[in-house]
This record gives sequence, C-alpha cells and structure tokens, in this order.
Amino acid sequence: MWSRLNTKQDTAPDSLPGLAERIGVGILRAPFVVERVLARTAELLRAADGAADAEMATRKALEKKVAAKDDLRQAVVDAVEAADRGSP
Repeated sequence: MWSRLNTKQDTAPDSLPGLAERIGVGILRAPFVVERVLARTAELLRAADGAADAEMATRKALEKKVAAKDDLRQAVVDAVEAADRGSP
C-alpha cells in the first residue's frame, strides 16, 4: 500500500513551499472534487424525481380506490331504492 510521503505541506505548512504545495494540490484535486459533487447532485435529483413519480402513482391509485368506493356506494343506494320501489 502506498504511504503518504513527508511533504512540505505536512512538515512546514506555513512556509512558502508548504503554501505552494497546498495550492498546487488543491488546483489538481479540484476538478475531481467538482466532478464527484456534480455526480452526487445528479444522483440525488434522479432519486427525487423517482420519489415524486412514486408519490404521484400512489395518489392516482388512492383516487381510483376512492372512485371505486363511491361507485359501489352509489350502486348500493340504487339497489336499496329499487328494492323500496318494488316492495308493497
């Protein structure tokens, strides 16, 4: 396994070489960090879209159940009214 070298950044962080090394390392690492942040943001946005789609599907299913219940209730009321009209 590769071990970290004893660099100026570690031994003398306030010196000019230590500061230059920190800036250089930051500049070299920045594109990779930005890429990871963008990838994670895209992943979270896709997950949020999926959750919104799932919520919409659940809402539509609930609306269908409510509509079916209303239809059943109306059918029962119609049957009771028909039975009342048919009885003496």
